Amino acid sequence: MARLAAISCLELQRRRIPFKGAIVHQDFESGITKKDRNRITSANDKQFTSLDDFRENGPQFFERERAA
Repeated sequence: MARLAAISCLELQRRRIPFKGAIVHQDFESGITKKDRNRITSANDKQFTSLDDFRENGPQFFERERAA
């Protein structure tokens, strides 16, 4: 799944389609391979390392994005 998300974001970048990429990981450390973790990190603007992290910090992140 991470590889597909990274490919999708990279394709949007290649086509110069404006977007902001935000990823919520189930388990950042052991949920995906290091290679896929590097790909998705390079392709996205924001990552949340867990669902708990997203619940705690996601609303503030999206609020800041709306204000920008």
